Amino acid sequence: MTGSPRTQSKAAAGGTQREARGVQTPKRALAPIPAPSRAQRVALAVAAGLLLLWFLALAWLAWVSL
Repeated sequence: MTGSPRTQSKAAAGGTQREARGVQTPKRALAPIPAPSRAQRVALAVAAGLLLLWFLALAWLAWVSL
């Protein structure tokens, strides 16, 4: 093995000398995230609507309690 003792020890510890020198190896690309199903989109829309209604109700209660 060539290189400094530090890179040799890191390479001996399981990494390559390129990794020991700090050279980034390209990572495998992540798989694309699949689009949500129709049922998931409907559930998200319903949840968002209920959350909006909840905040509107809180705002109305705060308004009438003034």
